[in-house]
This record gives sequence, structure tokens and C-alpha cells, in this order.
Amino acid sequence: MKKINAFFLLILMIFISSIAFSQDNNNNNRSQKDKEPKEIKEPYFFWGGYLWFAFGSFDMVDINLILGNQLTERLSVGISGKYQYSNDKRFSYVSNSSFRTHSYGGSAFLQFAVVKDFREIIPGRMQSGLIAHAEYELLNTRYNYLYFNDLPETEKRYWLHNILLGGGYFQQMGKKAKTYVVLLWNVNKTDDNPYKYPQFRIGFTIAF
Repeated sequence: MKKINAFFLLILMIFISSIAFSQDNNNNNRSQKDKEPKEIKEPYFFWGGYLWFAFGSFDMVDINLILGNQLTERLSVGISGKYQYSNDKRFSYVSNSSFRTHSYGGSAFLQFAVVKDFREIIPGRMQSGLIAHAEYELLNTRYNYLYFNDLPETEKRYWLHNILLGGGYFQQMGKKAKTYVVLLWNVNKTDDNPYKYPQFRIGFTIAF
């Protein structure tokens, strides 16, 4: 009799333990789901930017901050602020010196997802696509007399009005973040614009 009672007690303990274990798993699953970021529906705001630096005959640090609005699944608009430090040593043989300057400005841009999700075309695990990019950039810079092989004009600063067009690739990183790579050409490049095109940018955005 004691053996039978012990047997039933053992079965009861296993049964209770299994119930407790399953409830604990359910609670953990719920808590994990609660912690997971919820998918954001359009329209929503996002922020982001990119950082680019290079050192050598042409030193450059380029910082760009972005604030935008995803209007639809395909269309987004935004503004950005830009700061750039450059030290150009490529033409130092002209005057035995380098050219240093700080440039700053801002831009307004528009992006359109030509392909919003490659998974609709090719099976895959992560959302990615192709974007078209258009941007108007207002940039205050200093006249690079070394680049143009002119007499020094060290104090002359002026505004560049650039119209940048191009496209690139983006990839969704989770439900809120994206990374992107774009290549942009300046269709309004003037004779006093020393910057090289196309521009290559790698950046990110995070929804909020």
C-alpha cells in the first residue's frame, strides 16, 4: 500500500511539475514577445546618419545626421545636417602647404523604394530592396586655391547648391532599423565645386 501511495505521489509530483514547467514556458514566451519591438506602421519618424573618414594625401571626416518621415511603404522624406573637416595635401607641391577647411550645411532629400522587398522576388530571410534617392544640398565651404591652382584666397567662403541624384541598396535590421548604401551624382556641379562625384554613402536609420 505504501508502495502504491508512493507511486501515485510520484506521478502527482511529475504532473504538477509538468504543469508548472509549461506555465513558466508560457510566461517566458509572453515576456519575450512583450520585449520584442512591435512593428511600426507608416507613417513614422526616423533618425540616423552616416560617418565617413579617410586619411592619406586627402584627410577627411564627414558627419551627417538625418531626421525623416516614412510616409508610405515606399516613400520617405527628410532633412539632414552636415559637417566636414578636410585637409588636402594632394597639391602641396604648388605652395609647399596643405589646404585645411571646415565645411557645413544641410539638405532635404526624398527616397523611393523601387524594390521594397526582394523576398517577393527571391526567397530570403531578411527584408531588403533598392531605393532611388534625390537630394538638394546647401553646403558652405572655403575656396580651395590649391585644387584650382590659383593665388591664395584664404578667407573666401561661399555656398554650393548641389542637386544629388542616384540610388542604392537598403536592408532591414530588425523591425525598427535599416542600413543603406547609396551612390549619388551631382547634376548641378559648378566650376568652383572641388568635391569629387559620385559620392558613396553608408548609413543607418532607426524608427521612433
